[in-house]
Amino acid sequence: MKRIFIILFFFTLSASFIQLDANENAERESIMQILNRQPESIRLEYLNNLAQNHIIENRSILYANMLFSEASHNNNKKYIGNACFFLCAYYFNIDNDSMRYYMRKAEPIFLSDGRYEYLFRIKCWNLYILGSEGKSEAVLPEVNKMKQLAKKVNYLEGSIMADQGLANFYFITGLKAEGLKLFEESYYKLIKIKAPIRLVIYPLQQLIYRNENIQKRRFYLNILNSYIHKFEVEKITRVDEILSVTVLKLTFYKYSSLTEYLASNANRMLYYNELAKRYAKENKLNDQDYAFNYLDFFYYYLINNNEKALQISNYLLDTALEKNRMEDYLCVLKTRNNILKRMGSYEESLRGYRKYMYIKDSIHSRTIYKELATLHDQHEINNLQVKNQQMELRASQNRLQVITLVTVIVLLIMICSILIYMSWSGRKRALRSRKAEIKAIEADKMKSAFLANMNHEIRTPLNAIVGFSELITNEEDLETRKKYADIIMSNNEQLEQLIGEALDISKIESNSIDLTYSEIELNSIMKNIYNSSKVRIGEDVELILDDCEDITFYTDRVRLIQIMNNLLNNAIKHTRKGHILFGYTREENQIRFYVEDTGEGIPENQLNTIFVRFTQLNDPNKSVSGVGLGLTICKGILKQMGGSITVKSEVGKGSTFSFILPLIHQKTEEKVGNE
Repeated sequence: MKRIFIILFFFTLSASFIQLDANENAERESIMQILNRQPESIRLEYLNNLAQNHIIENRSILYANMLFSEASHNNNKKYIGNACFFLCAYYFNIDNDSMRYYMRKAEPIFLSDGRYEYLFRIKCWNLYILGSEGKSEAVLPEVNKMKQLAKKVNYLEGSIMADQGLANFYFITGLKAEGLKLFEESYYKLIKIKAPIRLVIYPLQQLIYRNENIQKRRFYLNILNSYIHKFEVEKITRVDEILSVTVLKLTFYKYSSLTEYLASNANRMLYYNELAKRYAKENKLNDQDYAFNYLDFFYYYLINNNEKALQISNYLLDTALEKNRMEDYLCVLKTRNNILKRMGSYEESLRGYRKYMYIKDSIHSRTIYKELATLHDQHEINNLQVKNQQMELRASQNRLQVITLVTVIVLLIMICSILIYMSWSGRKRALRSRKAEIKAIEADKMKSAFLANMNHEIRTPLNAIVGFSELITNEEDLETRKKYADIIMSNNEQLEQLIGEALDISKIESNSIDLTYSEIELNSIMKNIYNSSKVRIGEDVELILDDCEDITFYTDRVRLIQIMNNLLNNAIKHTRKGHILFGYTREENQIRFYVEDTGEGIPENQLNTIFVRFTQLNDPNKSVSGVGLGLTICKGILKQMGGSITVKSEVGKGSTFSFILPLIHQKTEEKVGNE
């Protein structure tokens, strides 16, 4: 008999699924027949309206999938983005992986189309999911990424929405005061910048729902009611793509009911409960069973109707788990435990508190909060255990002793842990201070060596200038005087270069290098650099300018020439025979410049130090002039221009220096300059 019942059950279940599939297929066929009669130009708009009007409902997945399929077939990015947004809204808190899949699909579309509000809304949903999944370590980096993106695209509302996502995370981890403060700041920031009302509604709802201060809740409820009244007067039916004015008004009634619950006003709570149910029925707002049962549960708890409250609690707990609404689950579970305790069912209440504490600790990842929550809930459990022990007479004394002993051990372990942590922290701080002191000493030594070297390098051309200036005044031979004048001019140029390098280092350290962007012809610039560098090449070295395509490049002409000259001067100094090859290539959205030589090369263990300021490689076989600032200056300038520099070298075979600069459009010049 039992086997027959099981077979009948599965047969009935299968028939139900077949019926659901049949209904869905029938509706799909009906929509396809309507679409086939429509011009192609309005098919997508028709599907889009269907998906938007039924968003979050069970049928929305059908319409959104059809819109996604049709838009993908026509390669219409606008409606692909819309479909992805609707699918994200549907899968939010139902299927996290599916939601993130469509979020990744939508992100490049929303970025390219400038639909930043859509983009930041789905990113906020993702933040909430990360928090509910317990991935606390991923939340703050994601918030920072959102803020950087908002700054990059100049969308201030995006940064405020990121703060709202962080506020939700605070509530999930138990930091209610911090979360409430952040929602309040977000609300007033949006008001200050005169953001659209649809963006203001969400933080306003949170300020009502999350606030335990009754006066503040009523203050924000009045504001929400004024917005609803404005919508109704202006005959606006939707706040945004997801929220309708009808649903918002129903939400207002629900929040009003919960506010009266906090105020312990049972009559007013019942009034708003009935008002909400009547309004939902009049406006055909389905799928409200969970919400109304939630309100009824707290109403019955408020009027001490324990039996009805317990009956509803079972439905609420099952549904909250199914919908992954852990905050609701914990709230109902805790209240249910209070009801059981009030009825004298201490054993069942004790089990409920243990379950509540376990789930709460598994969700909250912050160690300090977990300890505080454990101590608070342990206090509740101890009270229940004492009452239960009185009923169990002599057995309760043994259990109480065990609990007391465990508590003492836990406290001792906590005290020892705190002392160990304080000792470890002190040693760590001392170690950091020592490392900082060593770094400061090393930096001081490097700067002293740099100043000594600069002093020597500056004195060399100065002595030559002063000495030959005295000689030239007493020399009568014109040829000798011309020779002295050339020496003075050469040393003057060397001195000017040294001072210029020192000034460039100072500007790099203070991040104040001036960049003046303009359009240049790269081929022409490279030929000029080739002609000016050729005269400094030795007899056994060949200077080669590689064949390069002619590119119009938007950059700082003076700084580009300075970087190339520094790299070529470096190659000329260290190359006695062979060749020096330089040029550039275009790679996607950037240009790579290179200087290749057949000089003595750089040892592998010194490749990481050649770009460090105040560092100059020492060659025991020959003396090379300079203070070792050229490569440091190149790296500093490139960093501010958004580029980078690398080197490959092999001792005895030569070196290749490469640097890249991004292709910048003229419209973004002003923005790049500011950065």
